[in-house]
Amino acid sequence: MSNRKASLIAGMLAGVTGLLVFLVIHHLWIKPIWFILPVGLVIAVLGGLAIGSAYCELLPRLPGRPWTIFAWFSLICLTLAPAVILAQLRPPLFTGSGMNVIASISVAQAIVIFVRDLLLPAAVIGGLAGWLIGRTKRAALKTALAGFMFALGPGHNIPFLGNQPSTGKGIILLISIVLAASIVMIEGHAALHNKISRITMTTKLTSFANNNIYIRRVAIGAFLGLAWGASLRAWMALLALKFGEHLQFTWEGTFGAILLPTAIMGAILGGVTCVAETSNRKLWRWAILLPLLLILGPVIVTNNFIKILVTTGMGGGAIGVALIGVLGGYSFSGFGAQWTRWISGFLSLFFTLGSVYGVYIAAGSATVTPGVNEAFGALLFILLMAFFIAGVSAPSRFGMRQHISSRPTRT
Repeated sequence: MSNRKASLIAGMLAGVTGLLVFLVIHHLWIKPIWFILPVGLVIAVLGGLAIGSAYCELLPRLPGRPWTIFAWFSLICLTLAPAVILAQLRPPLFTGSGMNVIASISVAQAIVIFVRDLLLPAAVIGGLAGWLIGRTKRAALKTALAGFMFALGPGHNIPFLGNQPSTGKGIILLISIVLAASIVMIEGHAALHNKISRITMTTKLTSFANNNIYIRRVAIGAFLGLAWGASLRAWMALLALKFGEHLQFTWEGTFGAILLPTAIMGAILGGVTCVAETSNRKLWRWAILLPLLLILGPVIVTNNFIKILVTTGMGGGAIGVALIGVLGGYSFSGFGAQWTRWISGFLSLFFTLGSVYGVYIAAGSATVTPGVNEAFGALLFILLMAFFIAGVSAPSRFGMRQHISSRPTRT
């Protein structure tokens, strides 16, 4: 099957998949809205055609699978990011919930905001990204149209969810749709495009085996990331009890801000480690920055995150943990100047021990000796950071090992 035809069919499948993921999650988490299915299918198919056409233009300049999924997912997120930021900077467009919603603007103002803050930025950013990647006017126009259609479809609620209690749910829902659609787009295109391609059975079996290994690594990474995130949340619960705070778990705070980012981070680390072991590509170096996902989660699900961070300091813990992961991961990565890795390791150790001291020693009473509760909490935090650093540095360590073994030997 031709590349263009496979892209268009995969785009339609991705659009329909995104719609179904949206309706199912909305049914289970918010409320059933299956009545929009007929109209949604039309928009999903048209949007899928636009996205598939853009994918066909950009594919030659995108990284190979499985990195194509991450690249396409990032491109869509980048296209919608300005609308999300603008929505958070604007006062709420309505107050109340359910049947008691009161609009704070007129319908005409809502239409202007919808076009100005969502459709226009998505089209402009999409077109700019298409030109930078594809280097042709055709790629820019098709990617601009794809950004417009994606904003009109899955992203239609973005301007109205800014600074609302449901902002976290909306962002998690949008990420789920984009991820599902990206996977179906890339894998569907690959399956359709290779369906009639003449390749040998040996190549098929090798590709199948490599894909199975990659999928297992991603699954294991996601499981370990989820387990690590759950352990971190348990440590946070212990910390709350230590300071006499009321223990509270929420869907947005626990699953959206902690468990989902750590599971995604673990899945990507597992996949990157597999790529680092089996190829000479050096994309694994970027895995050092994956701990920054731990900052993105709280930023998305917390209303007025920047204001709260500046005025109260809440949210600084996520930034500190992310910095420990980035600095510690780089210190054990094996690439870069040795002195920079030593400094990074020292800073990571300093932040880790400084956090333990500040929470369990300096924050306690001067007349009370830290007891078993404080000792267990400090040990748990140190172990969590040690496992965190080991996981973040794993792709780099395997990649450097592969890089060294592939060097030509001198005679």
